[in-house]
Amino acid sequence: MTPSKDQTPLAVVERFLHAMSRLDVDGMFAGQAPDVVCAFPTAPGGPQEIRGWDTNRTFYATVIRPMTPTFSITRMELHALADDPARIVVEYASDGSLVDGSPYQNRYLALGTVRDGLIRHWTEYADPAPIARALAAVQAAPPAVAGR
Repeated sequence: MTPSKDQTPLAVVERFLHAMSRLDVDGMFAGQAPDVVCAFPTAPGGPQEIRGWDTNRTFYATVIRPMTPTFSITRMELHALADDPARIVVEYASDGSLVDGSPYQNRYLALGTVRDGLIRHWTEYADPAPIARALAAVQAAPPAVAGR
């Protein structure tokens, strides 16, 4: 991240989500703290909390690898909390296709904490049903298609 970029919490989270929409793991992690904690309380079949930049980057790279180029974040609405502008609430939606060609759509609600221009904590809530279908599609796909 270059110093000329807007380091406000809203801008940092917006860049993170735009990079996610492009399936750009490097871009997503340009604004993550070394000790970032990501939590996924509603995620089926996966870790509920991941600690550290390297571990989180590996997790996201693994999750994103089987997504097709049709994946994108189709809507996002970000708000800073009035009593702590370093905490950001964001509602967003995604649309795309799974490795088996079936549609993938989900809606998310996340709470992020940004300090010194870096995401320190990210908690993401999503509908677990589309995630379970995505995991099943990856497991059923031939290894080369699933990115395994």
